[in-house]
Amino acid sequence: MKTNITFSVQAQWRDADGTLVKSDWINVTKLEQQAVPGHAEPSRIQKSSWNAMLAYNARYLALDAQQREIVRDTFIQRADGGGYRAQSAESLIADLDAVSTTPGSGQGDVVRFLRYDYMLKEYATAFSTAYFEQDVERVRWRIDRTRPNDFDNRFSEEQQFDDTAVTFGWRHVDDVIDPETLAVYRDVVTRYGGAR
Repeated sequence: MKTNITFSVQAQWRDADGTLVKSDWINVTKLEQQAVPGHAEPSRIQKSSWNAMLAYNARYLALDAQQREIVRDTFIQRADGGGYRAQSAESLIADLDAVSTTPGSGQGDVVRFLRYDYMLKEYATAFSTAYFEQDVERVRWRIDRTRPNDFDNRFSEEQQFDDTAVTFGWRHVDDVIDPETLAVYRDVVTRYGGAR
């Protein structure tokens, strides 16, 4: 059955007093798609978050149940001397291997997932920084799924199936965004009508 899938992001940054501020959820896929209303098949550039969610979700579903529970958690740890930092890839792999129902042979699925998770962290960071115009410290995302009514109920105003959402934990931003990359994301946000 067809399921519509979207990518939403949330960010945190520090205000002038050093207090952590949490943003609202921003549906990136909806923002992309509003730039091409009425097009049954928009170009790839207008559905990059949708394509990313399909690939990420496939990697997520390749993990076993305990591994999926871990990857929905936050990947942040305390840094030496105070503050926070991203959890290392090595420790994440070890944590996921420890609960795997297929030790050893399932490590490829873990590595493929973590690579895509890292890519989404970069994407969410660049998008959030451009959208909120803040120095983003943490990001997280959510996969929202909407399943349309089946054929027999296609004209019903009442939704037949409940929407579902899978929220992933916070990821710490520990890298500097290239100014040229940020300029591209700012342009995209403005072009798609998401400028604040």
